[in-house]
Amino acid sequence: MNRRDFLRLSGLTTVPIAVPLLASCERKPKPEARPTSPTPSTGSLSASEALAAETRPLSEVVTAKDGQIQIGNAQAETLVGAGRIAVGLRKDNAAITDSIVTVYVGQDADKPPVASARASWVQGEMAAMGLYVADLSIPSAGEWLVGVTARRKDGTVYGGGVTIDVVATSPSPVAGQPAISVVTPTTADPGGADPLCSNSPPCPMHEISLDAALKNGKPTVLTIAAPAYCATETCGPVVRLVSAAMPAYADRYNFVHIEAYDKDDIRTLVPAAAAWKLTSEPFTFFIDAAGIVRDRLPGAFGEVELGNRIAALERP
Repeated sequence: MNRRDFLRLSGLTTVPIAVPLLASCERKPKPEARPTSPTPSTGSLSASEALAAETRPLSEVVTAKDGQIQIGNAQAETLVGAGRIAVGLRKDNAAITDSIVTVYVGQDADKPPVASARASWVQGEMAAMGLYVADLSIPSAGEWLVGVTARRKDGTVYGGGVTIDVVATSPSPVAGQPAISVVTPTTADPGGADPLCSNSPPCPMHEISLDAALKNGKPTVLTIAAPAYCATETCGPVVRLVSAAMPAYADRYNFVHIEAYDKDDIRTLVPAAAAWKLTSEPFTFFIDAAGIVRDRLPGAFGEVELGNRIAALERP
Protein backbone atom coordinates (compact mmCIF):
# COMPACT_ATOMS: atom_id res chain seq x y z
CA MET A 1 0.00 0.00 0.00
CA ASN A 2 1.40 3.40 -0.94
CA ARG A 3 1.22 6.54 1.21
CA ARG A 4 -1.70 8.02 -0.72
CA ASP A 5 -3.77 4.90 -0.18
CA PHE A 6 -2.85 4.94 3.51
CA LEU A 7 -4.30 8.42 3.83
CA ARG A 8 -7.46 7.35 2.02
CA LEU A 9 -8.23 4.40 4.28
CA SER A 10 -12.00 4.27 4.81
CA GLY A 11 -12.26 7.66 3.13
CA LEU A 12 -9.97 9.27 5.66
CA THR A 13 -9.05 12.90 5.21
CA THR A 14 -6.35 15.06 6.66
CA VAL A 15 -6.36 18.75 7.40
CA PRO A 16 -3.35 21.00 8.01
CA ILE A 17 -2.69 22.55 11.40
CA ALA A 18 0.97 23.46 11.11
CA VAL A 19 2.10 24.23 7.59
CA PRO A 20 5.22 25.69 5.98
CA LEU A 21 5.75 29.41 5.76
CA LEU A 22 4.19 31.23 2.79
CA ALA A 23 1.25 28.83 3.02
CA SER A 24 0.39 29.58 6.62
CA CYS A 25 -1.23 32.98 6.47
CA GLU A 26 -4.11 34.76 4.82
CA ARG A 27 -5.15 38.38 4.74
CA LYS A 28 -8.40 37.99 6.67
CA PRO A 29 -8.31 37.03 10.35
CA LYS A 30 -9.88 33.68 11.11
CA PRO A 31 -12.29 32.99 14.00
CA GLU A 32 -10.92 30.54 16.53
CA ALA A 33 -13.11 28.02 18.34
CA ARG A 34 -12.22 26.97 21.87
CA PRO A 35 -12.83 23.44 23.12
CA THR A 36 -14.38 22.44 26.39
CA SER A 37 -12.37 20.82 29.19
CA PRO A 38 -12.86 17.04 29.33
CA THR A 39 -10.59 14.49 30.97
CA PRO A 40 -7.38 13.89 28.98
CA SER A 41 -6.51 10.39 27.83
CA THR A 42 -3.72 8.84 29.85
CA GLY A 43 -2.03 5.51 30.47
CA SER A 44 0.00 2.95 28.58
CA LEU A 45 -1.13 0.73 25.76
CA SER A 46 -3.06 -2.35 26.84
CA ALA A 47 -1.57 -5.77 26.17
CA SER A 48 -3.94 -6.35 23.25
CA GLU A 49 -3.16 -2.94 21.74
CA ALA A 50 0.56 -3.54 22.06
CA LEU A 51 0.23 -6.97 20.44
CA ALA A 52 -1.83 -5.53 17.59
CA ALA A 53 0.75 -2.83 17.03
CA GLU A 54 3.55 -5.39 16.93
CA THR A 55 1.94 -7.90 14.58
CA ARG A 56 -0.65 -6.17 12.36
CA PRO A 57 0.15 -3.87 9.42
CA LEU A 58 -0.13 -0.20 10.21
CA SER A 59 -2.94 0.12 7.65
CA GLU A 60 -5.02 -2.44 9.57
CA VAL A 61 -4.27 -0.96 12.97
CA VAL A 62 -5.73 2.43 12.01
CA THR A 63 -8.66 1.17 9.91
CA ALA A 64 -11.14 1.66 12.74
CA LYS A 65 -14.54 0.00 12.81
CA ASP A 66 -16.56 3.21 13.20
CA GLY A 67 -14.95 5.25 10.45
CA GLN A 68 -12.86 8.28 9.90
CA ILE A 69 -11.56 11.24 11.83
CA GLN A 70 -9.85 14.28 10.44
CA ILE A 71 -6.21 14.49 11.44
CA GLY A 72 -3.77 17.37 11.24
CA ASN A 73 -0.05 17.45 11.92
CA ALA A 74 0.22 20.08 14.67
CA GLN A 75 3.99 20.23 14.50
CA ALA A 76 5.32 21.37 11.14
CA GLU A 77 8.95 20.74 12.06
CA THR A 78 9.74 17.37 13.63
CA LEU A 79 13.35 16.50 14.41
CA VAL A 80 14.84 13.03 14.54
CA GLY A 81 14.70 11.78 18.12
CA ALA A 82 12.82 14.84 19.36
CA GLY A 83 10.40 12.75 21.41
CA ARG A 84 7.16 14.59 20.60
CA ILE A 85 4.41 13.94 18.08
CA ALA A 86 1.47 16.37 18.09
CA VAL A 87 -1.75 15.86 16.14
CA GLY A 88 -5.08 17.66 15.98
CA LEU A 89 -8.24 15.57 15.77
CA ARG A 90 -11.84 16.30 14.87
CA LYS A 91 -14.94 14.41 13.82
CA ASP A 92 -17.84 15.97 11.92
CA ASN A 93 -16.27 19.42 12.35
CA ALA A 94 -16.13 19.07 16.15
CA ALA A 95 -12.96 18.82 18.20
CA ILE A 96 -12.24 15.39 19.67
CA THR A 97 -11.30 15.94 23.32
CA ASP A 98 -12.90 12.98 25.06
CA SER A 99 -11.07 9.97 23.65
CA ILE A 100 -8.32 7.52 24.46
CA VAL A 101 -5.91 8.21 21.62
CA THR A 102 -3.03 6.05 20.43
CA VAL A 103 -0.40 7.16 17.93
CA TYR A 104 1.53 4.75 15.70
CA VAL A 105 4.45 5.52 13.39
CA GLY A 106 5.97 3.60 10.51
CA GLN A 107 7.36 3.97 7.02
CA ASP A 108 5.46 1.13 5.36
CA ALA A 109 1.69 0.85 5.69
CA ASP A 110 1.88 -2.90 4.92
CA LYS A 111 4.18 -3.59 7.87
CA PRO A 112 3.63 -3.25 11.62
CA PRO A 113 4.37 0.19 13.07
CA VAL A 114 7.88 0.65 14.40
CA ALA A 115 6.66 2.45 17.53
CA SER A 116 3.43 3.36 19.29
CA ALA A 117 2.36 5.32 22.35
CA ARG A 118 -0.69 6.61 24.14
CA ALA A 119 -1.28 10.31 23.49
CA SER A 120 -2.56 12.80 26.05
CA TRP A 121 -5.15 15.46 25.29
CA VAL A 122 -3.51 18.84 25.75
CA GLN A 123 -5.70 21.34 27.56
CA GLY A 124 -5.52 24.81 26.14
CA GLU A 125 -6.86 26.97 23.36
CA MET A 126 -6.93 25.44 19.93
CA ALA A 127 -8.78 25.76 16.69
CA ALA A 128 -11.76 23.46 16.17
CA MET A 129 -9.57 20.40 16.79
CA GLY A 130 -8.47 18.53 19.88
CA LEU A 131 -4.70 18.60 20.35
CA TYR A 132 -3.05 15.34 21.42
CA VAL A 133 0.64 14.84 22.15
CA ALA A 134 2.52 11.53 22.31
CA ASP A 135 6.00 10.97 23.71
CA LEU A 136 7.29 9.19 20.67
CA SER A 137 10.68 9.62 19.00
CA ILE A 138 11.21 8.90 15.31
CA PRO A 139 14.61 7.30 14.64
CA SER A 140 15.51 8.61 11.19
CA ALA A 141 14.84 11.43 8.74
CA GLY A 142 12.38 11.13 5.88
CA GLU A 143 8.65 10.93 5.29
CA TRP A 144 6.88 8.92 7.98
CA LEU A 145 3.35 7.62 8.34
CA VAL A 146 1.52 8.54 11.52
CA GLY A 147 -1.56 6.49 12.33
CA VAL A 148 -4.09 7.44 15.02
CA THR A 149 -6.91 5.59 16.75
CA ALA A 150 -9.40 7.35 19.02
CA ARG A 151 -11.67 5.36 21.35
CA ARG A 152 -14.51 7.51 22.65
CA LYS A 153 -16.45 7.10 25.89
CA ASP A 154 -19.41 5.51 24.12
CA GLY A 155 -17.17 2.74 22.79
CA THR A 156 -16.91 3.95 19.20
CA VAL A 157 -13.46 3.75 17.68
CA TYR A 158 -12.23 6.01 14.89
CA GLY A 159 -8.97 5.98 13.01
CA GLY A 160 -6.90 7.81 10.46
CA GLY A 161 -3.49 8.61 9.11
CA VAL A 162 -1.28 11.52 8.15
CA THR A 163 2.24 11.84 6.76
CA ILE A 164 4.94 13.96 8.36
CA ASP A 165 8.40 14.97 7.23
CA VAL A 166 11.08 14.28 9.81
CA VAL A 167 14.34 16.20 9.49
CA ALA A 168 17.80 15.52 10.90
CA THR A 169 18.65 19.19 11.45
CA SER A 170 16.87 22.52 11.62
CA PRO A 171 17.91 25.91 10.26
CA SER A 172 16.51 27.46 13.46
CA PRO A 173 18.40 27.20 16.76
CA VAL A 174 17.89 23.92 18.61
CA ALA A 175 18.54 22.98 22.23
CA GLY A 176 22.12 23.75 23.20
CA GLN A 177 22.69 26.41 20.56
CA PRO A 178 22.96 30.18 21.18
CA ALA A 179 19.87 32.31 20.70
CA ILE A 180 20.02 34.75 17.79
CA SER A 181 20.32 38.30 19.07
CA VAL A 182 18.27 40.76 17.07
CA VAL A 183 16.53 44.06 17.72
CA THR A 184 12.77 43.55 17.97
CA PRO A 185 9.96 46.14 17.98
CA THR A 186 8.77 47.34 21.39
CA THR A 187 5.95 49.51 22.66
CA ALA A 188 8.43 52.32 23.28
CA ASP A 189 10.18 51.86 19.94
CA PRO A 190 8.02 50.07 17.35
CA GLY A 191 10.62 50.71 14.66
CA GLY A 192 7.96 50.98 11.99
CA ALA A 193 6.35 47.62 12.79
CA ASP A 194 2.76 47.52 11.52
CA PRO A 195 1.20 45.93 13.42
CA LEU A 196 3.31 45.71 16.56
CA CYS A 197 1.05 42.82 17.59
CA SER A 198 -1.92 41.54 15.59
CA ASN A 199 -3.51 39.75 18.54
CA SER A 200 -6.76 41.33 19.77
CA PRO A 201 -6.13 42.90 22.20
CA PRO A 202 -2.38 43.32 21.59
CA CYS A 203 -0.30 41.05 23.82
CA PRO A 204 1.92 42.46 26.60
CA MET A 205 5.13 40.86 25.28
CA HIS A 206 6.60 43.95 23.62
CA GLU A 207 8.21 45.73 26.55
CA ILE A 208 11.82 44.71 25.85
CA SER A 209 13.76 44.10 22.66
CA LEU A 210 15.15 40.60 22.24
CA ASP A 211 18.75 41.81 22.02
CA ALA A 212 18.39 43.56 25.40
CA ALA A 213 16.59 40.57 26.91
CA LEU A 214 19.48 38.27 26.04
CA LYS A 215 21.86 40.53 27.99
CA ASN A 216 19.96 41.15 31.24
CA GLY A 217 20.66 37.84 32.95
CA LYS A 218 17.09 36.53 32.87
CA PRO A 219 15.62 33.56 30.98
CA THR A 220 13.59 34.51 27.92
CA VAL A 221 10.47 33.06 26.33
CA LEU A 222 10.33 34.04 22.66
CA THR A 223 7.22 33.52 20.54
CA ILE A 224 7.16 34.24 16.82
CA ALA A 225 3.61 34.23 15.49
CA ALA A 226 1.06 36.16 13.45
CA PRO A 227 -2.24 35.84 15.37
CA ALA A 228 -4.48 37.74 12.95
CA TYR A 229 -3.21 36.12 9.75
CA CYS A 230 -2.82 32.48 10.74
CA ALA A 231 -4.81 30.23 8.40
CA THR A 232 -4.14 27.24 10.67
CA GLU A 233 -5.69 29.09 13.62
CA THR A 234 -2.93 28.19 16.09
CA CYS A 235 -1.03 31.48 16.31
CA GLY A 236 -3.65 33.32 18.35
CA PRO A 237 -4.02 30.50 20.89
CA VAL A 238 -0.24 30.21 21.26
CA VAL A 239 0.19 33.96 21.86
CA ARG A 240 -2.68 33.98 24.35
CA LEU A 241 -1.34 30.98 26.27
CA VAL A 242 2.11 32.53 26.62
CA SER A 243 0.59 35.89 27.57
CA ALA A 244 -1.54 34.21 30.24
CA ALA A 245 1.54 32.54 31.74
CA MET A 246 3.55 35.76 31.77
CA PRO A 247 2.27 37.33 35.06
CA ALA A 248 3.55 34.41 37.16
CA TYR A 249 7.08 34.83 35.80
CA ALA A 250 7.36 38.45 34.63
CA ASP A 251 9.51 39.56 37.59
CA ARG A 252 12.30 37.12 36.71
CA TYR A 253 11.76 36.26 33.03
CA ASN A 254 11.67 38.14 29.75
CA PHE A 255 8.72 37.55 27.43
CA VAL A 256 9.12 38.62 23.81
CA HIS A 257 6.69 38.29 20.91
CA ILE A 258 7.75 38.95 17.34
CA GLU A 259 4.87 39.63 14.96
CA ALA A 260 5.85 37.46 12.01
CA TYR A 261 4.52 39.59 9.15
CA ASP A 262 3.75 43.16 8.25
CA LYS A 263 0.09 43.66 7.36
CA ASP A 264 1.05 44.88 3.87
CA ASP A 265 3.24 41.87 3.09
CA ILE A 266 2.05 38.74 4.85
CA ARG A 267 4.09 36.43 2.62
CA THR A 268 7.46 37.69 3.82
CA LEU A 269 8.78 37.41 7.36
CA VAL A 270 9.75 40.66 9.03
CA PRO A 271 13.56 40.96 9.47
CA ALA A 272 13.52 40.05 13.19
CA ALA A 273 11.59 36.84 12.48
CA ALA A 274 13.59 36.01 9.37
CA ALA A 275 16.79 36.15 11.42
CA TRP A 276 15.58 33.06 13.30
CA LYS A 277 15.34 31.06 10.03
CA LEU A 278 11.92 29.62 10.71
CA THR A 279 10.42 26.84 8.61
CA SER A 280 6.97 27.41 10.12
CA GLU A 281 5.11 29.59 12.58
CA PRO A 282 4.01 29.85 15.31
CA PHE A 283 7.28 28.90 16.97
CA THR A 284 8.19 29.34 20.66
CA PHE A 285 11.75 29.19 22.02
CA PHE A 286 12.83 28.81 25.66
CA ILE A 287 16.16 30.53 26.29
CA ASP A 288 18.15 30.36 29.52
CA ALA A 289 19.81 33.26 31.35
CA ALA A 290 23.06 32.64 29.47
CA GLY A 291 21.33 33.08 26.10
CA ILE A 292 21.28 29.38 25.16
CA VAL A 293 18.18 27.77 23.68
CA ARG A 294 17.07 25.05 26.08
CA ASP A 295 13.87 23.91 24.36
CA ARG A 296 11.42 24.86 21.62
CA LEU A 297 7.85 24.18 20.58
CA PRO A 298 7.00 24.46 16.88
CA GLY A 299 3.26 24.83 16.38
CA ALA A 300 0.49 24.23 18.89
CA PHE A 301 0.85 23.30 22.56
CA GLY A 302 -1.04 23.45 25.84
CA GLU A 303 -0.77 25.03 29.27
CA VAL A 304 1.03 22.17 30.99
CA GLU A 305 3.61 21.77 28.22
CA LEU A 306 4.26 25.50 28.31
CA GLY A 307 4.51 25.68 32.10
CA ASN A 308 6.93 22.76 32.29
CA ARG A 309 9.28 24.32 29.76
CA ILE A 310 9.19 27.76 31.37
CA ALA A 311 9.90 26.33 34.82
CA ALA A 312 12.78 24.24 33.46
CA LEU A 313 14.66 27.40 32.50
CA GLU A 314 15.37 28.05 36.18
CA ARG A 315 16.87 24.62 36.73
CA PRO A 316 20.55 23.89 36.06
